[in-house]
Amino acid sequence: MRIVPKLMIAVLPLMVLGLPGLLLPPSMKTVQASDPATSKASLKIQDWRTSARRFTGESDQVRENSITLLRKDPELLPKLKRALGTQDHFLALDVISVLRLRPMFDPLVQYSEHDCTGYSYHVINSLLEARDQAQVIQVYQDRLENPKICPAAKLAILDSLGRMSFELQAQQIAKSLQHDDPEVRSATLYYLRSSILRLHRFHQVSFLETSIQDAAFQIRLQTLYLLSELPASTRKPHAREIRSVLQLCRTDTVPQVKALCMSLNRSFFPSTSVGTDAGRNRNGP
Repeated sequence: MRIVPKLMIAVLPLMVLGLPGLLLPPSMKTVQASDPATSKASLKIQDWRTSARRFTGESDQVRENSITLLRKDPELLPKLKRALGTQDHFLALDVISVLRLRPMFDPLVQYSEHDCTGYSYHVINSLLEARDQAQVIQVYQDRLENPKICPAAKLAILDSLGRMSFELQAQQIAKSLQHDDPEVRSATLYYLRSSILRLHRFHQVSFLETSIQDAAFQIRLQTLYLLSELPASTRKPHAREIRSVLQLCRTDTVPQVKALCMSLNRSFFPSTSVGTDAGRNRNGP
């Protein structure tokens, strides 16, 4: 025969009466009472944040329900404006993008000038319409040249202008290739890669004479990788520019850069490179 402990006998009537809450330790009761899921006041304050966090990691149905709740919030736009630049910054930008909140377009353009994450520019692009493009391109160009704009923002701007197929002026490209931050210089090279290879602006190959002399060897390598992607049909018409770039890296102090440079020399100009290398091997430097 199974013996039921006296304590269980004592509490069984309470369970039968439907009072399980009396069995919880005080700490559990406190958590239950302050749970946002059961507190109307908390739900009212945090509703948009809770819904925004359900955009990812949840089922499609949960995501759609969250979007519906957000659309029904009459105070959503003021809440999102107040959230920009706070700890809820990225949640607010996610909501603006997912719901495609066009009324937030102008406030975002204004706010993005002070956004050092650069993420707001991508959200602006998601809201962009044809009528806005000229205005946005002008804003982006001005900020690209503004020394007060954070490097991360300039990365986003260069990426955006590349995706818009906009051709920057020569002085703008040259200035970006000499920016203090190496990530901005690298982003400028990515812009040039898209411009040269996708949009066939092969005259821009001459800018690589600047990047092949960059202080960061990673950017010098990036320059050579871009050169290696040039289609064969462009090599002869632009041989002078290509040769000028490759001439500058033949004595690079980083073995990896020098090896790739010499390999491209042999590939682009086989007769000249082989003859020169052979002559140097026989006669010395």
